[in-house]
Amino acid sequence: MDAILEALRAMSVWEWLGTFFGIAGVVLTAKRSVLCWPAWLVSIIAYFVFFLQIKLYADATLQIFFLITSVMGWVAWYRDQAADAAADLAVAWTPTRERIAYAILTIVASIGIGFVFDRFTDAHVPYWDAGCAGVSVAAQILMMKRRVESWHLWVVVDVVYTALYATKGAWLTVILYSIFAVIAVGGLRAWRKSLR
Repeated sequence: MDAILEALRAMSVWEWLGTFFGIAGVVLTAKRSVLCWPAWLVSIIAYFVFFLQIKLYADATLQIFFLITSVMGWVAWYRDQAADAAADLAVAWTPTRERIAYAILTIVASIGIGFVFDRFTDAHVPYWDAGCAGVSVAAQILMMKRRVESWHLWVVVDVVYTALYATKGAWLTVILYSIFAVIAVGGLRAWRKSLR
């Protein structure tokens, strides 16, 4: 028991903040609440610092992207909600051509980013990290557009990230991403149900 308490005390305050606000963000996103975005912003900033600490540079860089797109998502969701205050924020499926484009761009970007981090940094697992970052970018863009497929990508990437963070001993983040995966399944179900 003492070892567990000591391990908890040794965890980064940034990881704790990122975890708490990350859980709030994903729960609020699944409920299609515009309040998800401020929660995400706090989590993103905290995880930017934490990922730099543990040398997951693609993940740290990804947080900059998430910061920008979260502000954009917040504005878009707020504007859409204000335009029709009585209605829920609508979701939709992504057209097939867009799905193919997202897949190709994600693969190419992941390989390119992996190469850069492999060649020019001391990144822990550059291609694994870059692949997760690439899928996360696609998922975030789809989430901003309120596309149901975003949840499919989040489920996959959350499971893969769980394993990646375990290799770094980032146990609180492992728990967080396990929770993210479960909530993402719930978010997928809720968004699919709202289409009926």
